[in-house]
Amino acid sequence: MIRGVLLDIGGTLVEVTDPVPIIHRFLEDRGISKSLDEVSRAVYSAEKSFSGEEFIPRGFWKEWNERVLENLGISSDRELTAAQIDSEWFVRSKVKVYPEVEEVLSELKRRGLRLGAVTNGVETDLEHLIGRPGLSKFFDVVVSADMVGRRKPNPRIFLYASRKLGLPPSDVLSVGDDPDLDYRPSESIGMVPLLIDRAGRRPLVKNVAPDLCGVFDFL
Repeated sequence: MIRGVLLDIGGTLVEVTDPVPIIHRFLEDRGISKSLDEVSRAVYSAEKSFSGEEFIPRGFWKEWNERVLENLGISSDRELTAAQIDSEWFVRSKVKVYPEVEEVLSELKRRGLRLGAVTNGVETDLEHLIGRPGLSKFFDVVVSADMVGRRKPNPRIFLYASRKLGLPPSDVLSVGDDPDLDYRPSESIGMVPLLIDRAGRRPLVKNVAPDLCGVFDFL
């Protein structure tokens, strides 16, 4: 019996600006000429370089930015530049709640379900991702990667969230937009997984919905 719902944040609850144009524009503003394709490859490589087993500290994004800059061949003042990107991130990034989200969360709360939110970001991101957008009021538990010390797809973050919800994994519906980061790792610990496929990519997983309204079919 499902008694709780654990929701990924970015791509599931809110739309966030892709990191590639943010970093590209930041570098442009500082007279560093790199193409969008170069930045895209550097971001992709940086993201893939974290396997999910590394310890994630509160200052994780600075290290992530440093890896992007290293991939771009930027060595001068790399540490300082990485810190500046981090400090300006949510000035340059937009966070937009998907249209159906507040109504769905309200109904889930009305039904008495315990709600949790989980992100591969860090605790300082949460005010920007769910605080200012007005979503904090819906959640009993909010978990960031630095609270656990690991990022998805490491299942530890899902186990931690389950314990904070006070529910066994089998009683939790895990909702996310990424098959590898959300669906499969939560399924591996016994949660009921649901993939939100807003882009219509039709991934090869069993439980799929086009938007968050689909959660009601799995309760």
